[in-house]
Amino acid sequence: MIPFITENEHYEYWANYYAGASYELECTATVHVEAFDDAVFWENTFNHYLPAKRFNFIWASNSVSNNETSGSAQCLKFSNFLSERFLICIDSDYRYILQDMNINTTKHIFQTYTYSIENHLCYKSKLNTLSAKCTGIENIFFDFEYFLLQYSKIVYDTFIWHLHFLQSGDTNTFSKDSFNEIIHLQQVILNSDIDNNGKAILDELNIRCNNKTNALKIQFPHRNIEATKQHFIKLGLTSNNTYLFVRGHNLFDLIVEIGNNVNNKLLKEEKQRLEGKNTAISLLFNRTRPFKLELESSIVFEGYDEIERIGIEIKNYFK
Repeated sequence: MIPFITENEHYEYWANYYAGASYELECTATVHVEAFDDAVFWENTFNHYLPAKRFNFIWASNSVSNNETSGSAQCLKFSNFLSERFLICIDSDYRYILQDMNINTTKHIFQTYTYSIENHLCYKSKLNTLSAKCTGIENIFFDFEYFLLQYSKIVYDTFIWHLHFLQSGDTNTFSKDSFNEIIHLQQVILNSDIDNNGKAILDELNIRCNNKTNALKIQFPHRNIEATKQHFIKLGLTSNNTYLFVRGHNLFDLIVEIGNNVNNKLLKEEKQRLEGKNTAISLLFNRTRPFKLELESSIVFEGYDEIERIGIEIKNYFK
Protein backbone atom coordinates (compact mmCIF):
# COMPACT_ATOMS: atom_id res chain seq x y z
CA MET A 1 0.00 0.00 0.00
CA ILE A 2 1.42 3.40 -1.06
CA PRO A 3 1.50 5.78 1.94
CA PHE A 4 -0.45 9.02 1.64
CA ILE A 5 1.71 12.10 1.16
CA THR A 6 0.36 15.57 1.87
CA GLU A 7 0.99 18.50 -0.46
CA ASN A 8 3.37 20.06 2.06
CA GLU A 9 5.31 16.83 2.38
CA HIS A 10 5.56 16.56 -1.40
CA TYR A 11 7.03 20.03 -1.85
CA GLU A 12 9.26 19.75 1.20
CA TYR A 13 10.70 16.51 -0.19
CA TRP A 14 11.44 18.05 -3.60
CA ALA A 15 12.82 21.27 -2.08
CA ASN A 16 15.30 19.17 -0.11
CA TYR A 17 16.08 17.18 -3.26
CA TYR A 18 16.83 20.31 -5.30
CA ALA A 19 18.89 21.80 -2.50
CA GLY A 20 20.88 18.56 -2.36
CA ALA A 21 21.34 18.61 -6.12
CA SER A 22 23.23 21.88 -5.80
CA TYR A 23 25.85 20.08 -3.69
CA GLU A 24 26.08 17.15 -6.10
CA LEU A 25 26.46 19.49 -9.07
CA GLU A 26 28.93 21.67 -7.15
CA CYS A 27 26.70 24.72 -7.68
CA THR A 28 25.95 27.61 -5.37
CA ALA A 29 22.21 26.88 -5.53
CA THR A 30 19.40 25.34 -7.54
CA VAL A 31 17.08 28.03 -8.91
CA HIS A 32 13.48 27.26 -9.92
CA VAL A 33 12.06 29.67 -12.53
CA GLU A 34 8.74 29.84 -14.36
CA ALA A 35 9.64 28.56 -17.84
CA PHE A 36 12.54 27.89 -20.20
CA ASP A 37 12.69 31.51 -21.44
CA ASP A 38 12.83 32.65 -17.83
CA ALA A 39 15.74 30.29 -17.20
CA VAL A 40 17.66 31.95 -20.04
CA PHE A 41 16.97 35.43 -18.62
CA TRP A 42 17.78 34.58 -15.01
CA GLU A 43 20.87 32.54 -15.86
CA ASN A 44 22.27 35.42 -17.92
CA THR A 45 21.43 37.80 -15.09
CA PHE A 46 23.02 35.72 -12.34
CA ASN A 47 26.07 35.11 -14.52
CA HIS A 48 26.40 38.84 -15.18
CA TYR A 49 26.33 39.85 -11.52
CA LEU A 50 28.07 36.76 -10.11
CA PRO A 51 30.39 35.47 -12.86
CA ALA A 52 32.45 33.41 -10.41
CA LYS A 53 29.49 31.33 -9.18
CA ARG A 54 27.51 28.53 -10.83
CA PHE A 55 23.79 27.84 -10.52
CA ASN A 56 21.53 24.95 -11.49
CA PHE A 57 18.40 26.35 -13.18
CA ILE A 58 15.19 24.32 -13.50
CA TRP A 59 11.97 25.53 -15.13
CA ALA A 60 9.50 22.79 -14.20
CA SER A 61 8.89 20.37 -11.34
CA ASN A 62 6.43 17.65 -10.38
CA SER A 63 3.06 18.60 -8.99
CA VAL A 64 1.37 16.51 -6.31
CA SER A 65 -0.37 14.58 -9.10
CA ASN A 66 3.09 13.86 -10.57
CA ASN A 67 2.65 16.05 -13.64
CA GLU A 68 5.58 18.16 -14.81
CA THR A 69 4.39 21.69 -14.07
CA SER A 70 5.77 25.19 -14.67
CA GLY A 71 4.69 28.77 -13.98
CA SER A 72 4.82 31.13 -11.01
CA ALA A 73 2.11 29.25 -9.09
CA GLN A 74 4.24 26.09 -9.21
CA CYS A 75 7.33 28.00 -8.07
CA LEU A 76 5.42 29.49 -5.14
CA LYS A 77 4.31 26.03 -3.99
CA PHE A 78 7.85 25.72 -2.60
CA SER A 79 7.66 28.98 -0.62
CA ASN A 80 7.75 27.38 2.83
CA PHE A 81 10.70 25.14 1.99
CA LEU A 82 13.19 27.46 0.29
CA SER A 83 16.75 27.97 1.46
CA GLU A 84 20.08 29.42 0.40
CA ARG A 85 20.55 26.25 -1.62
CA PHE A 86 17.13 26.26 -3.30
CA LEU A 87 15.68 29.57 -4.53
CA ILE A 88 12.88 30.70 -6.82
CA CYS A 89 12.82 33.57 -9.34
CA ILE A 90 9.44 34.78 -10.58
CA ASP A 91 7.84 37.51 -12.64
CA SER A 92 6.54 40.26 -10.38
CA ASP A 93 3.27 40.56 -12.29
CA TYR A 94 1.62 43.17 -9.99
CA ARG A 95 3.28 41.77 -6.87
CA TYR A 96 5.89 44.51 -6.62
CA ILE A 97 3.76 47.45 -7.69
CA LEU A 98 1.00 46.41 -5.26
CA GLN A 99 3.60 45.68 -2.58
CA ASP A 100 3.20 41.98 -1.83
CA MET A 101 5.42 41.72 1.25
CA ASN A 102 5.76 37.95 0.90
CA ILE A 103 7.94 38.29 -2.20
CA ASN A 104 11.48 39.21 -1.18
CA THR A 105 14.96 37.75 -0.92
CA THR A 106 14.77 37.26 2.85
CA LYS A 107 12.31 34.50 1.90
CA HIS A 108 14.71 33.30 -0.86
CA ILE A 109 12.50 34.71 -3.63
CA PHE A 110 13.81 36.95 -6.41
CA GLN A 111 11.46 38.93 -8.64
CA THR A 112 11.67 40.96 -11.86
CA TYR A 113 10.26 44.24 -10.42
CA THR A 114 8.95 44.88 -13.93
CA TYR A 115 5.76 42.97 -14.79
CA SER A 116 7.80 40.13 -16.30
CA ILE A 117 11.08 39.25 -17.99
CA GLU A 118 9.56 40.40 -21.30
CA ASN A 119 9.50 44.02 -20.10
CA HIS A 120 13.23 43.80 -19.39
CA LEU A 121 13.78 42.32 -22.85
CA CYS A 122 11.99 45.36 -24.32
CA TYR A 123 14.06 47.96 -22.45
CA LYS A 124 13.99 50.98 -24.73
CA SER A 125 17.68 51.89 -24.96
CA LYS A 126 18.67 48.68 -26.77
CA LEU A 127 15.92 48.46 -29.38
CA ASN A 128 17.21 50.87 -32.01
CA THR A 129 20.31 48.73 -32.58
CA LEU A 130 18.56 45.38 -32.97
CA SER A 131 17.54 45.66 -36.63
CA ALA A 132 21.14 46.28 -37.64
CA LYS A 133 22.16 43.16 -35.69
CA CYS A 134 19.42 41.19 -37.47
CA THR A 135 19.97 42.43 -41.02
CA GLY A 136 23.32 44.16 -41.12
CA ILE A 137 21.48 47.31 -42.23
CA GLU A 138 21.24 50.35 -39.98
CA ASN A 139 17.73 51.29 -38.89
CA ILE A 140 17.50 55.02 -39.51
CA PHE A 141 13.74 55.48 -39.81
CA PHE A 142 12.00 53.90 -36.78
CA ASP A 143 12.82 55.21 -33.31
CA PHE A 144 11.77 52.51 -30.82
CA GLU A 145 12.87 54.60 -27.84
CA TYR A 146 10.64 57.51 -28.85
CA PHE A 147 7.78 55.09 -29.58
CA LEU A 148 7.96 53.53 -26.09
CA LEU A 149 8.16 56.93 -24.44
CA GLN A 150 4.96 58.00 -26.22
CA TYR A 151 3.35 54.63 -25.49
CA SER A 152 4.09 55.09 -21.77
CA LYS A 153 2.78 58.64 -21.67
CA ILE A 154 -0.46 57.64 -23.41
CA VAL A 155 -1.20 54.61 -21.26
CA TYR A 156 -0.06 56.11 -17.94
CA ASP A 157 -3.32 57.64 -16.65
CA THR A 158 -5.34 54.59 -17.67
CA PHE A 159 -2.87 52.32 -15.92
CA ILE A 160 -3.08 54.46 -12.78
CA TRP A 161 -6.86 54.11 -12.77
CA HIS A 162 -6.43 50.35 -13.20
CA LEU A 163 -4.00 50.13 -10.27
CA HIS A 164 -6.21 52.43 -8.19
CA PHE A 165 -8.98 49.84 -8.18
CA LEU A 166 -6.67 46.85 -7.74
CA GLN A 167 -4.98 48.56 -4.80
CA SER A 168 -8.32 48.91 -3.06
CA GLY A 169 -9.10 45.23 -3.62
CA ASP A 170 -11.62 45.90 -6.41
CA THR A 171 -10.66 43.47 -9.17
CA ASN A 172 -13.88 43.84 -11.17
CA THR A 173 -14.42 47.54 -11.98
CA PHE A 174 -11.28 47.71 -14.13
CA SER A 175 -9.95 44.17 -14.29
CA LYS A 176 -6.63 42.90 -15.60
CA ASP A 177 -8.37 41.40 -18.61
CA SER A 178 -10.05 44.73 -19.41
CA PHE A 179 -6.76 46.61 -19.20
CA ASN A 180 -4.93 44.01 -21.29
CA GLU A 181 -7.57 44.31 -24.01
CA ILE A 182 -6.72 48.01 -24.28
CA ILE A 183 -3.01 47.36 -24.81
CA HIS A 184 -3.50 44.40 -27.17
CA LEU A 185 -2.23 46.23 -30.26
CA GLN A 186 -0.10 43.86 -32.32
CA GLN A 187 -1.41 43.42 -35.87
CA VAL A 188 -4.15 45.99 -35.23
CA ILE A 189 -2.47 48.47 -37.58
CA LEU A 190 -1.35 47.33 -41.04
CA ASN A 191 2.45 47.14 -41.23
CA SER A 192 2.60 48.82 -37.77
CA ASP A 193 2.59 52.22 -39.53
CA ILE A 194 6.38 52.07 -39.41
CA ASP A 195 6.71 54.87 -41.99
CA ASN A 196 5.25 57.22 -39.35
CA ASN A 197 7.04 55.74 -36.34
CA GLY A 198 3.96 53.79 -35.29
CA LYS A 199 1.75 56.87 -35.03
CA ALA A 200 -1.37 54.93 -36.01
CA ILE A 201 -0.73 52.43 -33.20
CA LEU A 202 -0.28 55.25 -30.70
CA ASP A 203 -3.41 57.00 -31.99
CA GLU A 204 -5.41 53.80 -31.54
CA LEU A 205 -4.00 53.35 -28.04
CA ASN A 206 -4.83 56.97 -27.22
CA ILE A 207 -8.44 56.53 -28.32
CA ARG A 208 -8.84 53.37 -26.24
CA CYS A 209 -7.24 54.94 -23.16
CA ASN A 210 -9.24 58.17 -23.40
CA ASN A 211 -12.50 56.27 -23.81
CA LYS A 212 -11.81 54.23 -20.69
CA THR A 213 -10.54 57.04 -18.46
CA ASN A 214 -13.32 59.41 -19.50
CA ALA A 215 -15.91 56.76 -18.65
CA LEU A 216 -14.28 56.17 -15.25
CA LYS A 217 -14.12 59.90 -14.48
CA ILE A 218 -17.86 60.15 -15.10
CA GLN A 219 -18.63 57.05 -13.07
CA PHE A 220 -16.28 57.93 -10.17
CA PRO A 221 -16.01 61.76 -10.10
CA HIS A 222 -14.61 61.96 -6.57
CA ARG A 223 -11.75 59.47 -6.83
CA ASN A 224 -8.37 61.00 -5.92
CA ILE A 225 -6.20 59.71 -8.74
CA GLU A 226 -3.45 62.24 -8.05
CA ALA A 227 -2.81 60.67 -4.66
CA THR A 228 -2.58 57.28 -6.40
CA LYS A 229 -0.03 58.70 -8.84
CA GLN A 230 2.15 59.99 -6.04
CA HIS A 231 2.02 56.63 -4.28
CA PHE A 232 3.23 54.76 -7.35
CA ILE A 233 5.85 57.37 -8.27
CA LYS A 234 7.55 56.44 -5.00
CA LEU A 235 7.67 52.84 -6.26
CA GLY A 236 9.26 53.90 -9.55
CA LEU A 237 6.25 54.08 -11.87
CA THR A 238 6.16 57.26 -13.96
CA SER A 239 4.65 58.44 -17.22
CA ASN A 240 8.01 57.78 -18.91
CA ASN A 241 8.42 54.12 -17.97
CA THR A 242 4.90 52.68 -17.72
CA TYR A 243 5.80 50.16 -20.44
CA LEU A 244 7.95 48.35 -17.86
CA PHE A 245 4.94 47.63 -15.62
CA VAL A 246 2.15 46.64 -18.02
CA ARG A 247 1.67 42.99 -19.01
CA GLY A 248 4.95 41.96 -20.59
CA HIS A 249 3.60 39.57 -23.21
CA ASN A 250 1.41 42.30 -24.71
CA LEU A 251 4.39 44.64 -24.93
CA PHE A 252 6.78 41.96 -26.21
CA ASP A 253 4.41 40.80 -28.95
CA LEU A 254 3.88 44.41 -30.08
CA ILE A 255 7.61 45.14 -30.24
CA VAL A 256 8.25 41.90 -32.15
CA GLU A 257 5.53 42.80 -34.66
CA ILE A 258 7.02 46.27 -35.18
CA GLY A 259 10.56 44.88 -35.36
CA ASN A 260 9.57 42.34 -38.00
CA ASN A 261 8.01 45.08 -40.11
CA VAL A 262 11.07 47.30 -39.71
CA ASN A 263 13.39 44.47 -40.73
CA ASN A 264 11.22 43.58 -43.71
CA LYS A 265 11.35 47.16 -44.94
CA LEU A 266 15.12 47.35 -44.52
CA LEU A 267 15.59 44.10 -46.43
CA LYS A 268 13.14 45.09 -49.15
CA GLU A 269 14.88 48.40 -49.77
CA GLU A 270 18.30 46.76 -49.75
CA LYS A 271 17.10 44.09 -52.17
CA GLN A 272 15.88 46.81 -54.53
CA ARG A 273 19.24 48.55 -54.26
CA LEU A 274 21.03 45.29 -55.09
CA GLU A 275 18.67 44.34 -57.92
CA GLY A 276 20.44 42.16 -60.44
CA LYS A 277 23.24 41.21 -58.06
CA ASN A 278 22.07 37.69 -57.22
CA THR A 279 25.09 36.74 -55.12
CA ALA A 280 24.78 39.86 -52.97
CA ILE A 281 21.04 39.29 -52.48
CA SER A 282 21.68 35.68 -51.46
CA LEU A 283 24.28 36.78 -48.93
CA LEU A 284 21.91 39.44 -47.64
CA PHE A 285 19.14 37.00 -46.77
CA ASN A 286 21.47 34.26 -45.50
CA ARG A 287 22.86 36.57 -42.83
CA THR A 288 19.52 37.71 -41.42
CA ARG A 289 18.40 36.75 -37.91
CA PRO A 290 14.79 36.89 -36.63
CA PHE A 291 14.03 40.04 -34.64
CA LYS A 292 12.45 37.98 -31.85
CA LEU A 293 15.65 35.99 -31.30
CA GLU A 294 17.74 39.14 -31.14
CA LEU A 295 15.26 40.70 -28.72
CA GLU A 296 15.36 37.66 -26.44
CA SER A 297 19.14 37.33 -26.42
CA SER A 298 20.02 40.93 -25.59
CA ILE A 299 19.71 42.12 -21.97
CA VAL A 300 20.68 45.57 -20.68
CA PHE A 301 22.11 45.34 -17.16
CA GLU A 302 22.35 49.01 -16.30
CA GLY A 303 20.58 52.29 -16.88
CA TYR A 304 17.28 51.72 -15.08
CA ASP A 305 16.26 50.99 -11.51
CA GLU A 306 14.39 47.74 -12.02
CA ILE A 307 17.33 45.75 -13.43
CA GLU A 308 19.83 47.41 -11.10
CA ARG A 309 17.67 46.47 -8.09
CA ILE A 310 17.88 42.83 -9.15
CA GLY A 311 21.65 43.13 -9.42
CA ILE A 312 21.97 44.65 -5.96
CA GLU A 313 19.80 41.90 -4.46
CA ILE A 314 21.80 39.12 -6.13
CA LYS A 315 25.13 40.56 -4.96
CA ASN A 316 23.89 41.22 -1.42
CA TYR A 317 22.29 37.80 -1.08
CA PHE A 318 25.46 35.89 -1.96
CA LYS A 319 28.09 38.17 -0.42
